[in-house]
Amino acid sequence: MLVVIGNYPTKFPKHFFVGIRTPWTLASDEVWFKTHRLAGWLFSIAGVAMFIGALIGVPMAPLIVLVLAAALMPVVFSLLCYRKVHGFKTDNKS
Repeated sequence: MLVVIGNYPTKFPKHFFVGIRTPWTLASDEVWFKTHRLAGWLFSIAGVAMFIGALIGVPMAPLIVLVLAAALMPVVFSLLCYRKVHGFKTDNKS
């Protein structure tokens, strides 16, 4: 299922209902696209790894950690990508 889901994030247009909806992805089309491209790859890799892990008998805990990492890494990436593309403006009114 994760492999199939991993194929779709780059096809989502930017909106508030589906996808990785951080303030940074919603503020920038470029950050939205890059974050969802990464998420697609991560979910596909996690899905293949889970399938192989289940076949060879890997315990469930590492597989769950793998999926959580695949879900959290795009969130952190979106922040870093936004900082690189747009930067954060500080309001120094002294």
